[in-house]
Amino acid sequence: MAKFIPKVVPEPTWDSNAKSPCTQFELVRAFQWYNHNKTNKDARKYLLEYLAKEQMITPLQIQAAQYLNDSWNIVDGWLARCLDRGALVPDNTLINFGDRMKEFLARLDKIVQERGLATVVVDTSNVVSIQERVTAKTDYFIMELEAKFDEFWHKNSPEDFDPYTWMIENEVKPMHAAKIAEYCRQRAKEWVSIIEGRKTDEYIKESYPRSHKEYLHAANLFLLFATDAEKLASNKNAARKPRKKKPISFEKKVKNLKFKKEDTENKLVSIDPVRIMGAEKLWVYNVKTRKLGVYVAADQAGLGVKGSAIENYKYGESIGKTLRKPKDVLPRVLDGGKIVLRKVMGEINSKSSELNGRINKDTILLRVE
Repeated sequence: MAKFIPKVVPEPTWDSNAKSPCTQFELVRAFQWYNHNKTNKDARKYLLEYLAKEQMITPLQIQAAQYLNDSWNIVDGWLARCLDRGALVPDNTLINFGDRMKEFLARLDKIVQERGLATVVVDTSNVVSIQERVTAKTDYFIMELEAKFDEFWHKNSPEDFDPYTWMIENEVKPMHAAKIAEYCRQRAKEWVSIIEGRKTDEYIKESYPRSHKEYLHAANLFLLFATDAEKLASNKNAARKPRKKKPISFEKKVKNLKFKKEDTENKLVSIDPVRIMGAEKLWVYNVKTRKLGVYVAADQAGLGVKGSAIENYKYGESIGKTLRKPKDVLPRVLDGGKIVLRKVMGEINSKSSELNGRINKDTILLRVE
């Protein structure tokens, strides 16, 4: 028989020349690769290396990171690794990452104080935050637009200039466009003030000797810049897919379920409550009242758990009966097949009652079907 050789999947790679951000699906697939092939310590190492490379963290903060639990910032470590390898991520992902890094660095500063770590004098003048980068990029775009305006003002040339197309071609992001619009509206107001001042103030009229039509055109041009920037920000935000709500894991849904893990008297052990999720039936036994119960799912979605109660069960068919001889009946429930289980309740000579869905500290989770 031929020896099986598992396929080795390489570390995710990214196109450094990509013009559009990667999708959330691509990021999730990359994170899954790191979860399977790397450790929590690797995630921390990647994050600290990225922050150091971007000059966002001090040596003293790196020293403090060793006191954090390894489970801290695992996903941020994978994201930092992707960014370091050239991934172009969506703007909102980058902004959220920056906000989390502020909290992360603040936690490290607190550890420095709590642990009394040695003070290191570090020059932070060159540390550039994500917000500062956004501002710098916005200032660049504004400078370019001011140059376009100067072409009109001094050469009267860009009559056919389309600001919206220019911003698309230069990959202006919504966060940049909003700031550009604010700036250009203020510049338009300044030109309107000049136009109004020329009517009443001779000094302003002498300082700005060109025609009224030219000044009006200048104000309208900045107003056009602002309008197109607002339109770009609005269109790009509208085109974004709404963030999908992350499904709650089964483990998280059952974590508040109160039940009895073990009953030594009857030699019973509860099953993992996660197995209840989606099951057709759940058999339970209350060791205090000696009541055996069975929950029957209301539909194909199966049973569910909310807090410390069972959900989505049929009220009329989900019943319980008190056992006179538990040691005779319980083994049949635990070991019997579907035919045996179908007959168990009918063979118990006691009055049945409807179950209320509540699971408490005296309830053993016997089995599911």
